[in-house]
Amino acid sequence: MILLRSLFGSGKIVTTVAKAKAVRPMAEKLITKAKNATSSDMRQIRKVLADRVTVGILMDWAKTRFTKRTSGFTRMVRVGRRLGDASETVELSFVDPAPEKQEVVKTEVIKAVLPKGKVVEGKVASSAKVKTNK
Repeated sequence: MILLRSLFGSGKIVTTVAKAKAVRPMAEKLITKAKNATSSDMRQIRKVLADRVTVGILMDWAKTRFTKRTSGFTRMVRVGRRLGDASETVELSFVDPAPEKQEVVKTEVIKAVLPKGKVVEGKVASSAKVKTNK
């Protein structure tokens, strides 16, 4: 379902009340299945989402973002009415904040030769500048 993929992809969607009420229970059930992560649950998740990237995001969030909760993963906040047809819209989002992205620092093992001929090995971040004598 496109709304589910958008919800898991961006973390929130703005849609009509009726669509949000239809999507919310499906999202809750998918998160619960992702937390259990049996092979049967995984097949059902892949069947509904039909997108490997979204399934990966859901599985990652189930391990990190939703571990403390057993239910009530989403919330609906009323936004107002749409200009075109005056239908009431809501923002469907997750209750817990998104985990902050951590920077991955690559490390390299270097060998530095000191003036007296001693060889020293160590790990240095790839962004750091290291002078080595060869």
